[in-house]
Amino acid sequence: MRSRNRPPASTSLPVIGHALPFVRNPIDFLLRQHQTHGDVFRLALGPLEINMIAHPDLGLRILKQGLSGFRKLPEHRRFIRGIMTDGLVTSLPDLWKRQRKELQPRFSYKEVEKRAS
Repeated sequence: MRSRNRPPASTSLPVIGHALPFVRNPIDFLLRQHQTHGDVFRLALGPLEINMIAHPDLGLRILKQGLSGFRKLPEHRRFIRGIMTDGLVTSLPDLWKRQRKELQPRFSYKEVEKRAS
């Protein structure tokens, strides 16, 4: 039975978790997880458990309201920073606020329309 605070996850291998299918074909793997478990699901990548979101409304809520209620554990940040730099996804609250403030004007309706045409 799954804990109330933990998203669902597929069965994974000991030690490596979901790393093998994830590395083989990340897009297909994540799409299958989303189809199986819905908009929020959990991955085990080696020793890390990562909660994934796959719904734009939840992503928007996180980007708009900030990180209250969402934790970024140091080991997750180290893992993600091996792949990405300190962007909106990986940065801690103070840096996140600064980055969001800098980027916000680029996502106004007028700017998006200008870049889309």
